[in-house]
Amino acid sequence: MRLSNPEILTKRDKLVNSPPKLGCQRIKIYLYSMINSLARLLFISTFFIVGTISAQQTYVPDNNFEAYLEANGMGNGVPNDDYVTTANISGVGSLIVWGYNIADLTGIEDFSSLNMLFCFQNQLTSLDLSQNTQLSDLRCNDNQLTTLNVSNNTNLTTFFCYNNQLTSIVGLGNTNVNDLRCSGNQLTSLDVSGLSGLFKLHCQINQLTSLDISANPLMNDLRCNNNQLTALDLSMNAQVVILFCQYNQLATLNLGMTSGITFMHCHENQLTSLDVSQHAGLTELQCNGNLLTHVDITQNSDLITLYAHDNSLICLVANNGQDLDLNILNNPQLTCASVTYPPYAVANALYDPTVNFNVVCGGPINNDVDIDQTTVILSAQLNGATYQWLDCEGYEPIPGATFQSLSVDSTGYYAVELTFTDCFGTQVDTSSCVYVDCISGIDNDVTQTGATLTADMSNATYQWLDCDNNYAEIPGETNQWYTATAYGHYAVRITYSNLCETIEVDTSSCHLVDLVDLNELTPNSAELIKIVDLLGRETPAVPNTPLIYIYSDGTMKRVFKLEE
Repeated sequence: MRLSNPEILTKRDKLVNSPPKLGCQRIKIYLYSMINSLARLLFISTFFIVGTISAQQTYVPDNNFEAYLEANGMGNGVPNDDYVTTANISGVGSLIVWGYNIADLTGIEDFSSLNMLFCFQNQLTSLDLSQNTQLSDLRCNDNQLTTLNVSNNTNLTTFFCYNNQLTSIVGLGNTNVNDLRCSGNQLTSLDVSGLSGLFKLHCQINQLTSLDISANPLMNDLRCNNNQLTALDLSMNAQVVILFCQYNQLATLNLGMTSGITFMHCHENQLTSLDVSQHAGLTELQCNGNLLTHVDITQNSDLITLYAHDNSLICLVANNGQDLDLNILNNPQLTCASVTYPPYAVANALYDPTVNFNVVCGGPINNDVDIDQTTVILSAQLNGATYQWLDCEGYEPIPGATFQSLSVDSTGYYAVELTFTDCFGTQVDTSSCVYVDCISGIDNDVTQTGATLTADMSNATYQWLDCDNNYAEIPGETNQWYTATAYGHYAVRITYSNLCETIEVDTSSCHLVDLVDLNELTPNSAELIKIVDLLGRETPAVPNTPLIYIYSDGTMKRVFKLEE
């Protein structure tokens, strides 16, 4: 070693280079002095090294944070100097500083062994944990944080950051978080696809418009209420037990293969259907404030609370063996509710005056059929069913006749088969047969007044015929009446559209018009009323038969017309 003491070097040179001129006693003194100087030099060097080591400090600018560390043996013994001894914090595994009014956690980076940090209920606006790679449990909720980056915290499993002002969480996919609670923030999106072990997710009271949890098969507790979700798919989350998704805009809720839900809050959404038949352990169901028409809880024997008010219920099957805490107010179309013990429901449930409680609701469906005699249209009285009209001759289905009404096109017997499904089950019934007579019963009588023939039936189409000319049509004679101009026999063909809009045709009997006889026998203006035989029976003019002609002026004449 090279010594820096000149006095010692001089004495050494003299001892080595010059022959000793002193006695033994003087040599001992010189050696003692040299050893003493070396010792003092070694002590000074050691003190300098130790002092350098003990001087390593960590900057902690927050007075409240520093005060906590000083008070718990992690400081440097100097209050309010903004420093703590690094060696006192580097080996700390757990740090619990919640509720200390801390605004800045600078210095946390030197807690290199930290695996648990509870810093909730402070005034933190930022938090840098990039150096705390051993961290597994982080609870920084109830602060004023706007963003968090946990990309370097790969060991993180428990993460509470609720009630902050977070708009994003960076690096979640790099962690092993299984319990994430980020409710009460300003998150518009949340990516949990990288968290295959996620067991509990509380993300309520944010601004989420979608949530994909298909990559989280271990999900057990999901609370995503008070967001802006329009759909929620749990088809890949068979282990969900608690589901809170109320106060969203859900139109669809796919429960998939889930079967163990015990608490389900899905109220204040836009659901039109809800099937909970697979959830035998369900104890509480709040589905109020939706658009539900049917609710059936017969398979939920443990259910004790059912809130289904403010829906559009038509029927409610709630006879699950329990006396329910039941609220079904504001369901104006609900007239009957099936419950286990109706007197208990009457005394304790909240319901509209129109609701009756029975053990079993439902009953025979209305299979009556109305018939409009004017249009011959048959109508089933039951709404909302499936219809199949039948021809009662063999009860064969009429092709295409599957609507609530049937316009009949032919005379016969008709019925309708009704299939009606509601929350009480599916019922099939057939109406009685209804007879429809499409035949108009054409009146083919003709009234004769002299040479004028008039069809008795109105509102038809007419064609007058010459019976003596093989029933040939008389050109242009299509009125309801016909005045003959020559002797002969005449008839009328009547065409009529019946009630079923089927065209019917009938022809009257032939009527004789004898103009010669009429002129001879009625020289005056009297009008022939009728012709009778000697027994008073009305008859047409028949030759070679004694007849009596009766006129409008009351006169009668005997007529016998001889013909060979």
